[in-house]
Amino acid sequence: MISSRIVQAAAAVAVLLAGAPAAAGIYAFTGSRQNVNFVSPPGTGRCAPLNTVTITPTGPSSSGTSNFGSFVLTNSHCIAGPPNAGNPVRAITDGQFVWDFDDGGSLFGTYAGQAVFDAGVVTGTENFTVLGGTGRFLDASGLLQSVGTLGFGMVEGRPVGIFNGTLTGTLNAPGIPEPDSWAMLIAGFGLIGAVARRRRVAVA
Repeated sequence: MISSRIVQAAAAVAVLLAGAPAAAGIYAFTGSRQNVNFVSPPGTGRCAPLNTVTITPTGPSSSGTSNFGSFVLTNSHCIAGPPNAGNPVRAITDGQFVWDFDDGGSLFGTYAGQAVFDAGVVTGTENFTVLGGTGRFLDASGLLQSVGTLGFGMVEGRPVGIFNGTLTGTLNAPGIPEPDSWAMLIAGFGLIGAVARRRRVAVA
């Protein structure tokens, strides 16, 4: 009788936890990103008369890795032109991004930053504001930062920008259960299994 009540109680807890909305959790986000993007003609695209920088998985490539898994980047921002000795600081403005993760979830939002020329090296810093997401990132928010170096080259006879950098920040993701919720759910199922085994032994 007591075992039966325990099973019923544990099952009820497991069902409630499985069906209830996941508690919001704030998580550290760390990773890296790389992209090679074709350089658009000056004064063209959505940012005209500024330059439009478009980063896509096929233009020619973009990818990232993180503690939430691998993803591909679709980014677009405006800039007056590449920084140089005469104009060492260029503002990155009106950035829009969508990052699609391997599991089908995505993050999207806006960003801004700057590109700085110093001693022949261009350093890019971009601050991303997460406005939402899909899948496990549904209703996500957060602030992420990308810092890295920007170089230039040629691909298929066309000029490209080549960026390599790191990602850090925090992500508030209501769709990802907190560790305590997972622990309670696992404990509930474990209790059901333990009682079931005892009942089988008693019948035998």
